[in-house]
Amino acid sequence: MTNRAYLLACSTALTAICSLAIAQPCVAIQSVLMVADDGDISDAYGWAVAIEGNTAIVGSLYDDAIGSDSGSAYILSYDGASWDQTQKLVATGIGGGDGFGDSVAIHKDTLVIGAPGDDDAGSGAGAAYVYTRAAGVWAQTAKLVPPMLVSGDNFASAVDIDNDTIVLSAALTDTTGSNSGKAYIYRLTKGTWQLEAQLVSNDIAEFDRFAGDVAISGSHALIGAASDDDNGSGSGSAYVFTRTGTAWNQTAKLTASDGTSDDNFGDRLDISDDSIIIGARNEDDLGTNSGAVYIFEFENNDWTQKIKLTAFDGTSFEYFGQDVAIHNNRAIVGAWGQNDRFGFFNAGAAYAYSRTAGLWSLDNKIVASDREGGDFFGYSVAVTDNHAIIGADGNDDFWWGPDAGSAYMISVDCQNQCPADLTLDGNLNFLDISLFLTAFGAADPAADFEHDGDFNFLDVSAFLAAFGAGCP
Repeated sequence: MTNRAYLLACSTALTAICSLAIAQPCVAIQSVLMVADDGDISDAYGWAVAIEGNTAIVGSLYDDAIGSDSGSAYILSYDGASWDQTQKLVATGIGGGDGFGDSVAIHKDTLVIGAPGDDDAGSGAGAAYVYTRAAGVWAQTAKLVPPMLVSGDNFASAVDIDNDTIVLSAALTDTTGSNSGKAYIYRLTKGTWQLEAQLVSNDIAEFDRFAGDVAISGSHALIGAASDDDNGSGSGSAYVFTRTGTAWNQTAKLTASDGTSDDNFGDRLDISDDSIIIGARNEDDLGTNSGAVYIFEFENNDWTQKIKLTAFDGTSFEYFGQDVAIHNNRAIVGAWGQNDRFGFFNAGAAYAYSRTAGLWSLDNKIVASDREGGDFFGYSVAVTDNHAIIGADGNDDFWWGPDAGSAYMISVDCQNQCPADLTLDGNLNFLDISLFLTAFGAADPAADFEHDGDFNFLDVSAFLAAFGAGCP
């Protein structure tokens, strides 16, 4: 192995990377902590992550590769046994302050990397870079800069790709007033990425920050506007645009059924086929800025809110929904503000969910085995069929120093051997019972031990049985 990767077994002896589960026992599955081969203090490796199949990409926007904070991105590859760093990407033409690696996306043999600080069209106008893989090597093949960009637009602070289509953000564009925002669609036509559409909502307004986050799946583009005011100032919304031929039209506007001021619904979002996940990290159900996540599904030719998720153990300032990812029947939610077991702030956590028979339930709460305050584990998340990747850009890496950052490769099938250990301390006591009762009373998926979407005596019985069985 060419990088410094540490195999972390899913076991209580190592504080279990797959720490909370309410399903099958863990079976000889390992996860890996990744750091840059050439990391340094304050690089923020893990600020952005993406994954598809056996390839992942990690952004390190403060890396001083070509000038202060010019940025870089790292390719991680899985050979069936281990994850390794296989390439470091530094775009041709970037310079100090460009923030290359602020956003990343991957589809098959194409990568998109945002550099919102790029100055080609003016200070902080932004740019996006496209890389293509041939014979196992990634090479820069395009730089995207729309002709209408101006200083401060922050273009490409969010990016996504699906097949031959790229969607990019410019949330600080002054389309119809300061920071109203805009999204751009590029499409691969005859081997060249061409600007196909500029998207704005039909009710866009000043300071909406339309396109603060973007995602795409098939003919649907999902655009967040976290500062939209439909349910109060800064309550947030998200828009679905649908392509017919080469034309993109707004087909839905999504808001939280219980949205309120400053929730920032839509600040992070993702889409996979007929499923949408949207974070509202400042939602206050479990305390100030405890956070929440909403899942929508496409039914009867309309997008319908199916479930609202909150952390079963959530408290104030945990920012559940900081980042979200959805793929097929799996979802990952980051909560970077969660404290570690000693009470130190912002150690972070992530929560893995899956859908069975149409019902979403919690599979795992995920914490790092080396979790410490200030790691910001869960600041970025991504998921594919068999693996998830979780960024911790504030990790004070053993090799490279404070805020060098790290990323964790997780097997999404890994389950804990002690499902009743809700406090994650390897012991079963009244605190676990208290957490269960709290989750049960709130109808939180963490208390659905029967995985049937109902909360009744059968769940209580299943929990008590698991509690009685003890921890291995």
